[in-house]
Amino acid sequence: MKKIVWIFPVFLLLVAGSCRDKIAADFHVVNLKCEYMADAVVVKDAPRFSWELQSPEEGQWQTAWQVLVSDDMEKIKENKGTIWNSKRKKGEQNFGIKYQGEKFQSFTKYYWKVRVWDQNGNVSDWSEPASFITGAFNETDWEAEWIGDKPEKPLQYPLCYKHIGYLSSYTDNENEEKWVQVDLGEVNDFDKIRLYPSFNNKKEIKDYYYPLAFRIEVSDDGNNWKECVKMSSVQAPGGKPVEFSVDKTKGRYVRFIATKLQRYNFRIHDYEDQGDKSKMFAFSLAELEVLNDGKVLSSGCEVSYKDALIKIDREDGYDPDMLTDGILDTPLPPERRSIPPSPLLRKVIELKGKPTEALAFVSALGVYDVSFNAQSADHRVLAPEWTDYHKRVQYQVFDVSHLLKEGQNVIGAQLADGWYAGMLGPTRWSPYFPRRGAYGLDRRLFLQMEVKYENGEKETFVSDGSWKMYTDGPIRMADIFLGETYDARKEVPGWQTTGFNDAEWSSVVVDTQVDVNLEAQTNQPIKTVQTMPAKEVTKSKDGHYIFDVGENIAGWCNIRLEGKPGDVVVLRHGEILDEEDELYTENLRGAPQIDSVILGSSGQLTYEPRFTYHGFRYVEVAGLRGIPDKNILNAKVVASNLPRTGHFACSNPMLNQLYRNINRSHMGNMHGVPTDCPQRDERCGWMGDVYIFAQTSMFNRDMAAFYNKWMVDVLDAQSERGTFPDIAPHPFAKEKHFTNAPGWADAGIRLPFLMYINYGDKEILEEHFDAYARYIENIWKNNPDLIWRSGLGLNYGDWLNGNTIDAEGFPKTGAQIPSEVFSTIMFYNSVNTIRKMAQVIGKPKEAEYYSGLAENIKEAFINEFVDAEGRIEGDAQACYAMALFYGLYTEELEQPFEKRMIEKFIPYGGRMNTGFHSTLCLMKELVKRGYSEKAYDLLESKEFPSWGYSIEQGATSMWERWDSYVKGRGPNSSSMNSFNHYAFGAIGEWMYENILGIQPDSSSPGYKHFILKPLPGGTLTWAEGSYHSVSGEIEVNWKLDGNRFVYHFTIPANTSASVYMPGKNIKRFEKVNGKLEESTVLHDFEYKDGYTFFKAESGSYTYTSEINEEI
Repeated sequence: MKKIVWIFPVFLLLVAGSCRDKIAADFHVVNLKCEYMADAVVVKDAPRFSWELQSPEEGQWQTAWQVLVSDDMEKIKENKGTIWNSKRKKGEQNFGIKYQGEKFQSFTKYYWKVRVWDQNGNVSDWSEPASFITGAFNETDWEAEWIGDKPEKPLQYPLCYKHIGYLSSYTDNENEEKWVQVDLGEVNDFDKIRLYPSFNNKKEIKDYYYPLAFRIEVSDDGNNWKECVKMSSVQAPGGKPVEFSVDKTKGRYVRFIATKLQRYNFRIHDYEDQGDKSKMFAFSLAELEVLNDGKVLSSGCEVSYKDALIKIDREDGYDPDMLTDGILDTPLPPERRSIPPSPLLRKVIELKGKPTEALAFVSALGVYDVSFNAQSADHRVLAPEWTDYHKRVQYQVFDVSHLLKEGQNVIGAQLADGWYAGMLGPTRWSPYFPRRGAYGLDRRLFLQMEVKYENGEKETFVSDGSWKMYTDGPIRMADIFLGETYDARKEVPGWQTTGFNDAEWSSVVVDTQVDVNLEAQTNQPIKTVQTMPAKEVTKSKDGHYIFDVGENIAGWCNIRLEGKPGDVVVLRHGEILDEEDELYTENLRGAPQIDSVILGSSGQLTYEPRFTYHGFRYVEVAGLRGIPDKNILNAKVVASNLPRTGHFACSNPMLNQLYRNINRSHMGNMHGVPTDCPQRDERCGWMGDVYIFAQTSMFNRDMAAFYNKWMVDVLDAQSERGTFPDIAPHPFAKEKHFTNAPGWADAGIRLPFLMYINYGDKEILEEHFDAYARYIENIWKNNPDLIWRSGLGLNYGDWLNGNTIDAEGFPKTGAQIPSEVFSTIMFYNSVNTIRKMAQVIGKPKEAEYYSGLAENIKEAFINEFVDAEGRIEGDAQACYAMALFYGLYTEELEQPFEKRMIEKFIPYGGRMNTGFHSTLCLMKELVKRGYSEKAYDLLESKEFPSWGYSIEQGATSMWERWDSYVKGRGPNSSSMNSFNHYAFGAIGEWMYENILGIQPDSSSPGYKHFILKPLPGGTLTWAEGSYHSVSGEIEVNWKLDGNRFVYHFTIPANTSASVYMPGKNIKRFEKVNGKLEESTVLHDFEYKDGYTFFKAESGSYTYTSEINEEI
């Protein structure tokens, strides 16, 4: 018995030793992220974890993983997951791993780490710990109060401008009968019908589409009708209401029937109604009132119609619901409010000891700058950033443990208007939108700090009525668009320190009326991401000095000033110089971009603004004493701090500059939302630009967290019936303005699916699938014939195509795709995309349903727009490029479409003539259909118009227009002319996917498997670059030596690739003693269409091939 007892422990020891996993010495877990962020703020019960793997071994895969989570750093160092220990989980997935541990506590810092097992069953070392902080999970977690100055009188302004009302669909038959009817809800007596003619604000047209003949009928049941009014010939009412007495008529339904329609010989907008003007017969009414004894019975009643155009936009919106909305008069524009100085707020707090942890949760109505003992928490700016503040206001989280000490500490803050109270892009679009106060006027601070001491004790400090405030500080005015005015004579030395006497400061006001939805910011903050010294300084004809910072950026300047007390120095910002080398600012419109500085008693000051930003390359400085040194000024690039993921270089210096310009405009328009431009009075989150540029942006930078936040802005602006906005955030009432434009609203479908392909983000498809479906169903409901004519906003179409180019000798017509052709293509693609979404998230019935709908749209498109010779209505190159790219063709039509697409180069001398949406379609179709050399000709061309032409003119960022500037003509005369606009930079996608050859595989999201297919061409002899995917970094470089193609590429661990080598006679080389030597090829090769195909697992490879034919 004793012998058995002695042997058994030895047996257990042996078993334990045999079960211990062997350590994989060269298999490492790196780049840990939670919800796509290295330092995340978590406000969900099951956040997602991701990591990357590194190994020099070829073909290495993860076979299992283990995650530990703890709220104690010491425990995580001891490899103890006190909150969650996932144990060993089988699988190769390294992203989208959902937390499954204990319920999180609010306002807590958590630590986590990972280890994985390789394909041989060996385990890696534990990763370095990462961390995340939780926000508030319950509204009751908040103890802080909103504080600030006394409230201003609320601003009254209409979100509903003048409106057209009901407008029928267009027809080419002036005698076609069209009708609209009002349902009174029940049978009523009535004695009068009053009609209000529409007024078109854009063209100031009275009696807009008022019918030339009509009749009015009444029915009790909607089936049997009795005529009560008939007008065979109608005179224009001159903008005044028209009344018809109908005695004591009885009925429930009142139907207005237009029997002869109206038409105009011009288009209301340059960018819509682009079809044949002979098809533009329609009728419109602003309001239809049914009255009895002076009482209006029809207000708010349901409206139905034979057909209708629904365009909810600007002052020109029309919708059947407007026919009975009771809005008859246009109110006066709102008053203009001046911008008060930025208040200073402070609070002295007493800490019982040096904190082991101090987490500050801060927000504002407006923008804020917060400090702890006069030190910035993390140097972010313009927080809490732009959202629809009626829907949600973001708060930021700061770990300020290192900034606090035992005893007295001071929290200081400043407030300014920002996007909440300041000017917004739409303020120039109508006098009815306020220049200040779009969301509110009262700037407020909200702060809650949770402190932990070494003995485990906790303490909470909050913004409340005990804080002090000073309203006469040095920032006299600050606005995102207008600029900032700083008066150093008003500085308050030491106000952020404990020794300062604030006895004369006033107490703050606690605002109990604030009712907002506080949500944590979960994407990267806006920061200064680069500092650029001035390259040159010259003197203007007015005696001012113009500093050139070398590149067209978004941000502001830091300048060292010397002068006399009271000197005023003014900084004006612009993107280019005019023909006389003076600062050009005409394209800024209502955004002057001026910073003014008044020197204080010392006469010296180093100044940079903090509550504005500008788009500029050149800065004119007025008020300097003496000739300045260029080194007194540095430009600060300010943008959302997005990690760089892409790199590109090649043998053509012009293409390298193009790549830099794409990146410059990308970062120049990332300020919490993806804006169109950083300089003029717009700076909105235009969805059409994102539709085009999204994939390029995802190659350039890690956009996952940024776009997750922005998609919330998009969904916040979706209407109940499903329409998406044109801009997000959307500072209007839903569906009132800039809503549901084809190719813009469709980004609400396209972007989430690109998020899935690039980052494996399945959650964004699952959580919002119903919202995407509502968007599709609304279009179909308004367009049962499947041609998207109705229920849409401004139909911008293929924006800034060749028809908009203003240059001598360039064709004025022929490049425009008709609006209905464009919109229907967009409809088709969105339906196709939601079909793919349904397949991904396991909805086979929905996938089948949308597949059928897509086929029906294609059939309707061909029947409506394609003639017997294969000519699409409009016959523009864009028509064929887009139809081919999106798949709206049959086998019989493919060749005619391709032929006409190529022929359409002829009128333009082989040059570009396509717009925002069609340019990338064209470039991709050229490659797909064997015209890669033509694509390279267009890419490398320096002839006007082209990407190279702008670079020849000195461009350092992407231009909005092909002809933003023309040598000899100067800047485009249009007020809409940005020199920092990323839309045409979507060509970056083509450069990554073709020159570098890095292509995502939509069937394997997150680059678990991807495609490498480089396309040598043009003048290029070499190219190199990389893309840091969510699965790791993909690196490529190639060079062409005669007909010998040398290709180096790296596939990250835990991934694989399909490799397409141009040419034949493939050889593999490996490094032996530092030299490349031919090795045995272990792949199965297949040659087709100029490429040799093979599959490769992770590792670094070198191959050569021989190219003896054109690809």
